[in-house]
Amino acid sequence: METNKPIKINLTGNKSQNIKVSPGQGSFSIGPADKNGKKFDAFADINDVIDWHVFDTYYTPAGSHWPRFFYYAGNDSGFIKWSVERPIDDFHWFPTQPMEIDFTNADIRRLFIDIGTGGMKINTGAKTRLLGISGHLSNLVFGKSDNIPALSFSPEMGKITERPYNLPAFPTLSATTALTISCNPLGQAFDCNCLLQFPHLEQLSLHGNFYNFQILEKLKKLRYIALRYVPDLSKFPALSVWENLQSFIGWNIEEQNGKLLKAALKALSKEKKLEYSSVSKLRKVVWFTSEYGLPFSGWEEKNAKKAIRVYRLVQKEITKAKTTDDVKIAIEQFIAGINNLPGMETTEREDAATAALQLAAYSSLQIPDETTLQWFNQYSDF
Repeated sequence: METNKPIKINLTGNKSQNIKVSPGQGSFSIGPADKNGKKFDAFADINDVIDWHVFDTYYTPAGSHWPRFFYYAGNDSGFIKWSVERPIDDFHWFPTQPMEIDFTNADIRRLFIDIGTGGMKINTGAKTRLLGISGHLSNLVFGKSDNIPALSFSPEMGKITERPYNLPAFPTLSATTALTISCNPLGQAFDCNCLLQFPHLEQLSLHGNFYNFQILEKLKKLRYIALRYVPDLSKFPALSVWENLQSFIGWNIEEQNGKLLKAALKALSKEKKLEYSSVSKLRKVVWFTSEYGLPFSGWEEKNAKKAIRVYRLVQKEITKAKTTDDVKIAIEQFIAGINNLPGMETTEREDAATAALQLAAYSSLQIPDETTLQWFNQYSDF
């Protein structure tokens, strides 16, 4: 694969495209074009049939298959059969329609699927070592499942005011030994009680807002625990309850209980030799709403400060909004402030859209995300 040199690729049989691969690029993305500009390396409509064999002749300078990682937004499942002969390291799939999919023979080492509102039934395969599922997990059904060593779930969840979320029951996955749960630190809490369906867990990584922490004491086999961006550690068990604990990481966690965990970890490290462990970046609870939740961290400093300033002003207006028009006017005010910032890039446009969605969520009204994004596209000129 030659880099920085246009090549012609024919993904769909009748839509040849010129693409250019950057030096060191190990991934390739495929999906539909949209009015926000180029988001994929190659464009294909959602329901196009993809000729995955076009990648058969591409290799890295070291001789391995290229690309190693795929990001695909579409409904063609032909990559599954293709992977039987051409292994894939990572595949991130964003289908848009209901499906029944069989990965039994697939050779995809790390498989990530975003489940839409239509749902999906999945049979997993023995060669998949990590399965990551995000989106509407209530619409997901597992059929035959070979032992998946590691699972990752990022469920579509609601507002912080809603009752704690419970993961659906997935009995065919109960043998897994490693689990990651990711959710919004400022959103609906995730109920740890549903994690008892994985009694063999040895590794547990939690990111976000959680409830019923005391339940974790029943997971007796835990050896590795990681907590990141956790705003409330109430009732988290003493580290001593896990006899096999070898590593504990707490990073960007709430300060009060974080200090207790830091002291407990120090005491435990005197009793036995631990693998890498630390408790750091302890945060006051207010930090999670005043700093963490804002999507401007990657911006140029001057632009970030101005964006945060207008964000705060608009946030106050939206919390007082009585009608949808009040929210719309406030969102327009925020976008007007962003429009005036110099040198806005595509990624920053996406961050600004995320900020608009966050602002709309502060309203007591139920504003659909689609409506907020329509306002954003209507008023933004960057």
